[in-house]
Amino acid sequence: MGCSGPNNLIPIEIALKIANKIYANERFLAYIVVPMWPEAEDTPSASSESFSSSNPQIFGYRMSLWAEHIGAVEESFTRPESLECMRQVWHIGEQNWEQFVSNKVTKMRGHLLKYPVSVDRVGQVKPPLDCAAFPDLGGNICGSFLHIQENLTI
Repeated sequence: MGCSGPNNLIPIEIALKIANKIYANERFLAYIVVPMWPEAEDTPSASSESFSSSNPQIFGYRMSLWAEHIGAVEESFTRPESLECMRQVWHIGEQNWEQFVSNKVTKMRGHLLKYPVSVDRVGQVKPPLDCAAFPDLGGNICGSFLHIQENLTI
């Protein structure tokens, strides 16, 4: 029995799109959404209904997710594809990270945090200068190489 390959080529398409934009030195946005159902054959009517922005229940659900994770509902969230929305979410994520790592204990507005890494012009990923490990549980922000990983991926 031969392998026919993946049914869902979207992850590789996203990766290729990002790589092409980086290579062309062009601005791009990528929101990665984890599906709420297992990867399987679905019916066209179910897919079109669930992704329809004209469906008020879906719109309400999406807005409630923004409110839950960010702690606010902003006008830009109605247009998640916009640069304005991306910048606002990025800014809120940075503020939440700064609040999370602060020595001052305060009530968090939301729990969406910017992952604390920076990527330089040559693609080197680095943790913040003042925080190489997660402050609550420890652990290297950029991860660490274990010999077992090499054996698992061969």
